[in-house]
Amino acid sequence: TPTDTSIYANNGTLVSDRTVSQETFSLGFTSTATTGTSHFTVDGTTFNVDAVKKNIGINTATPVSKLDINGSFGMPIHGATANITLNEAHAIVRVNASSNNVTVTLPAASTATDRIYSIIKSDASSNKVIFSTTVVANGHSFTEVNIPGEYKIQSDGKNWYLLN
Repeated sequence: TPTDTSIYANNGTLVSDRTVSQETFSLGFTSTATTGTSHFTVDGTTFNVDAVKKNIGINTATPVSKLDINGSFGMPIHGATANITLNEAHAIVRVNASSNNVTVTLPAASTATDRIYSIIKSDASSNKVIFSTTVVANGHSFTEVNIPGEYKIQSDGKNWYLLN
């Protein structure tokens, strides 16, 4: 009987490119590890999963947070001069309300738990940025602003809260 030397039975080195066609199936990696930090890696530190602590590291072999990035990361910046509806593709939105009030429609807090948006009123006009739902701040709440600046908000699953 020939010995199975594939990477499925033994450690080994790929000698050419491989493509896994998942079709309608999922591909899962499970770990029963109780110690250690590098349970699934790409190039050691490029992408690293600590299955014990359930942490993911990028550019680190020892992630200490749920997502630990050792380096810079990018977030999209969107501009708006008219009403805009935010979703999971938005992170930073620069609103120019110099010509008219602009409504920023937030997703229901219950559908965006832990999501953070940075809304920046970039103009000095008296026109307003109007939020579709109440934003809770320290001791007060609001639905509109007309002062230039950043309004960083986060959902706790029930409300949107001002962070800064």
